[in-house]
Amino acid sequence: MKVLWSWLLEMCDLDNVPSVEEGASALTRLGIEIEGLTNLGGGFKGVVVAEVVGKRPHPNADKLTLVDVITERGGTATQVVCGAPNVPEPGRKVLWAQVGAELPTKDGGTFTLGLKPVKGVDSPGMLCADDELGLSDDHAGIVVLEEDDRTALGSPAQRRRRRRSRSTTGCSRSMRPRTAAICWATLVSRASWSRRCAASSCCPTPI
Repeated sequence: MKVLWSWLLEMCDLDNVPSVEEGASALTRLGIEIEGLTNLGGGFKGVVVAEVVGKRPHPNADKLTLVDVITERGGTATQVVCGAPNVPEPGRKVLWAQVGAELPTKDGGTFTLGLKPVKGVDSPGMLCADDELGLSDDHAGIVVLEEDDRTALGSPAQRRRRRRSRSTTGCSRSMRPRTAAICWATLVSRASWSRRCAASSCCPTPI
């Protein structure tokens, strides 16, 4: 079982938020052994937060969409070809792997994106789904950030906040507890987690 560090932090109010490593150490001392830490944003680079400003059908393929995105307010829009069924309306943010971006492969390697013709239309990179970033096995659609997401346009994808919905899965750290039941009990009880944080030397007393 993997547990997001950001989810654990939602269970308690802390004056000073400990690092992922400090939190893992504290949980281990409390009897919840952590098998390892995974940096969910460490498998790719060159992927940025972009805003959709327009979309239209691909002229040569019914299941493809031409999506105009920007990475700065007032900036020039770039047209990207996308095959996902959930391309949002203008105004929503997505994750754009630009030309030169490096994405993970299933065998543990990486590959570099370039300008690629798709059904006769050049696509400078791609709009990404979770599995294409190595975040999960989900390929139901591209990542679409929440309507109220405040991540600045052009920011690396790793900087956006991770929330619970699939459409906004982002880049954080995950933990693999050996005893899932104990970890889940910790997660579902805010008071219990706060007391555990207070008992740890690396976590300040919760409010």
